Amino acid sequence: MNTQEYEVNIHSLLYRTCMKWRGILIVAVIAAMLFALRASVGDVKVLLDQEKYDTAKAVYEIERSAWESNGTVLAHAIETQQIAKQRQEEYNEKSLLMKIDPMNEYRGTFSIYVDSGYQLDPTLGMQNIDYTQRILSAYNKYLHGGELFEYLLDNLDYVDEQKYLKEIISASAEAESSMVSVTVIGKDEDQVNTILELIKNGLADKYETVNNSIGKHTYSVVYETGYYFVNYDLEDTQKGNVDAIDKYNDAIRSANEELEKWKEEKRPSFRYNVSSVVKRAIKNGIFGGVLGAAAAVFFTVAVFLLGQSFYEDKLSMCASEPVRIIGEISGGKKLRGIDRLIARLFREKTEYPGTEASCALAGTTAQNTLVAEGRKSLALVGHADRKLLESITAGMNDSADETDIRLLGDILDDPAAILELENYDSVALVLEEKKNTLAQVRRQFELLSLWKKNVLGAIIVK
Repeated sequence: MNTQEYEVNIHSLLYRTCMKWRGILIVAVIAAMLFALRASVGDVKVLLDQEKYDTAKAVYEIERSAWESNGTVLAHAIETQQIAKQRQEEYNEKSLLMKIDPMNEYRGTFSIYVDSGYQLDPTLGMQNIDYTQRILSAYNKYLHGGELFEYLLDNLDYVDEQKYLKEIISASAEAESSMVSVTVIGKDEDQVNTILELIKNGLADKYETVNNSIGKHTYSVVYETGYYFVNYDLEDTQKGNVDAIDKYNDAIRSANEELEKWKEEKRPSFRYNVSSVVKRAIKNGIFGGVLGAAAAVFFTVAVFLLGQSFYEDKLSMCASEPVRIIGEISGGKKLRGIDRLIARLFREKTEYPGTEASCALAGTTAQNTLVAEGRKSLALVGHADRKLLESITAGMNDSADETDIRLLGDILDDPAAILELENYDSVALVLEEKKNTLAQVRRQFELLSLWKKNVLGAIIVK
């Protein structure tokens, strides 16, 4: 029994597979049509049913609107957070409050006493009007109004908006004591005192207007002080403003990540229109065609490697010893078109000699080999059509006039052929590709080895 391992000839395997392109193409086309049909049949049904089409259209509009809305919301959220961050950064940079050291805050205060000269006269049943409350209210409104802050902005070059001054200046009026108090906080004594002096000047400028329009009065500064102060509340405020930048950055980063995910999402599309149906059918058809072609190639390779049909490449699987090829009978085949192109690509023959020429070449080769080995007779055997064997024998004899070549027939089924084999000192096997099986070829070599017959070689019928 043959125990030789079969080595796959990759070149031959690829060539034989490519030469099956017709079958592979047919399978690919059928698979493409089936996949395209499967992908489009449901869509076509919807296109032909107006109610289903309208429902599908409504669902699509909802999905599209939701998808676009998500993108708009995310983009708006990013824009909003960026604007808020810019405002916070601008505030942190310009705010006078943010420039104060909470551990060394300077606080300055002064109070003015307003005297309207009002006195109660117990002898009168109806007293004169007391304008003190109105005067206090006028000064208090001035200290909280835009007029004072515009005055301060005109005289301070390190601040450009009222809101930054309002954070460090506070004022209050007390009717019970007829006093107005002003407090200013700052980074140092010079800054605070400068602002306090400007406020005093502003009150002085306002005095004549209040005195003439509301009521006669005088005022004087009765209390003034300044000191450094540790303000933990300010420290928390400043920290909150600084941390706000990080929070905005985190919010912007998170929103950007969500926006990127949204962009990567497939935009909802309406599948039930002619162009979409055609594109989907083509896409699935291509996929099906590729899959079908791959399956056909796999099947072709598997059949060649695992199948039991005989091919010249598998000759080593059938004989225990190397077997020479005496000749190849191909029937004068000429490759054309794609077959010819593939053959050229693999450097294979594109034209083969006719049967007569092939047989003559085989006869000459057999005769020369017999002469070289000192043998004179050759028996042809093979599990093949009798007419084919006779044609090959006749063709070989035409060119081998010095050798006795005789057809014996099938040693697997014909006892007469086996008996007559004893009269010949060499044997040549006629083997048909695809038609003979490996078991048949292997059995013939086993029998010839058992009978100790000299195997001159094999004649391969393509």
